[in-house]
Amino acid sequence: MNKIHEEILEKVELQNPIFANTLKNEYEIIKNEFSDLNNELIEKTLNFLNSYGKNLDYAIECYLRKDLDLFEERLDYFRTRKYKHESFNEINSEIYNNPEIMEYHTIGLIILELLMSLNYKELSFMLEVVQEKNSHLNNLLEIGGGHGMYVWEIAKQLKNNFQFDFD
Repeated sequence: MNKIHEEILEKVELQNPIFANTLKNEYEIIKNEFSDLNNELIEKTLNFLNSYGKNLDYAIECYLRKDLDLFEERLDYFRTRKYKHESFNEINSEIYNNPEIMEYHTIGLIILELLMSLNYKELSFMLEVVQEKNSHLNNLLEIGGGHGMYVWEIAKQLKNNFQFDFD
């Protein structure tokens, strides 16, 4: 059982009790099937946050803010039947080129990765495939690596046979 994961759930519940129920159900799956991986990834996440002078409370705030943004986007779409942004240039200008938004979205996504069992299932599947193909694996391409959690875990498994490039 991961005390940090439970702390995250408690703090989310204070801000968003409805979504916290979903996360609690997810945690039961994670706790039963992916406990060791969850503990390891939470520890890495906390180390990452600390290296940037951030803490768990800040990360939870980022997650809740990102979650609220997504909820508001959905509501707006259902009301208007239009997306808020109509072009990549708008998205690039308002989101990708806005360091504040990118910081809380990125950290929020990292926290989301820790809370949803599907992410652990996908990662476990990828690691099984890499392990199975390791002796024959010459290349591996991760497109849209995002926060890098999957690439990091795959690199650990490949050890010396791994070269990381990004563009």
